[in-house]
Amino acid sequence: RSGARRGSANEPWQHLYRVCKNEQVLPLVLCEVRRGQQPTRIGPLVCDHCGVRAAAVYCKNDHAHFCTSCDAAHHSENEFFARHQRFSMDRSPLQFGLCRHHPDQ
Repeated sequence: RSGARRGSANEPWQHLYRVCKNEQVLPLVLCEVRRGQQPTRIGPLVCDHCGVRAAAVYCKNDHAHFCTSCDAAHHSENEFFARHQRFSMDRSPLQFGLCRHHPDQ
C-alpha cells in the first residue's frame, strides 16, 4: 500500500510504502533533482531570423518566431515552406504559461 503527500511548494513529494513480504524489498536509491529559477523574459520576443524586430508569428514546423517581414520572406521561398503551420504569438511555446509538451497547460 502506498500513500503520497506534498507539503508546501518548497517541500519534496513524499511516498510511504508498507512492505508485507521481505522479498518485496529492493535496494533504495536516492535521486535528488533541483530546478533553478526560470529566467524572466523582459519585453517582447525577438524574431529568430533577423534578431532585430519583435516577433509577430510562431512557426510550429521551424520551431521559430518571425517578424512579419521575415515570415513573408522565409515562407514564400518555396511551396514546402508555404505549407508550414504558423500561429499568433499567444500560441508560442515560449510565452508564459504554455509548454510545447503540454499545450493545454
